[in-house]
Amino acid sequence: MKFLNDMSLNKKLWGLFTMVIFSITLLLMISLYLILNLKSTIVELSTVQVPAVRNMTLVDMAHDGLRAVALEAILISQNPSPEKIESIKTELKEKTTLMRQYINSFNQLKVDDEIKAQTATAIPKVEDYILMAEKLVHDSTDGKSKDLI
Repeated sequence: MKFLNDMSLNKKLWGLFTMVIFSITLLLMISLYLILNLKSTIVELSTVQVPAVRNMTLVDMAHDGLRAVALEAILISQNPSPEKIESIKTELKEKTTLMRQYINSFNQLKVDDEIKAQTATAIPKVEDYILMAEKLVHDSTDGKSKDLI
């Protein structure tokens, strides 16, 4: 501490000023780094993760709709009418188109390789589900419902 007593007031103020400027510069650099890191996280969240969750939620909802269409087709087969059959076939086409569209939208996202690998194993099963629903609807609307029940 003796060296501080030997320093003039001018040198002490310049030393303090230098330390304050250095501290502010260091805080500025740390803040800038954290802001840029946060920005990249927000961009990734808004361009990849939220759309991925949205598309998978829409696929799940389309799955529920497709299941409802298949059930309705079985029920219609018990008391068929041309209007109901045409309506159910139109609804089937809409649901399957939407489901495939949502899956394609998901595949176009730049998600992690691990997520891509997991969905790559599930997508063929979803496609099989769509094909089974289409077959069930076509069989039940073409008078083959006795084989289904």
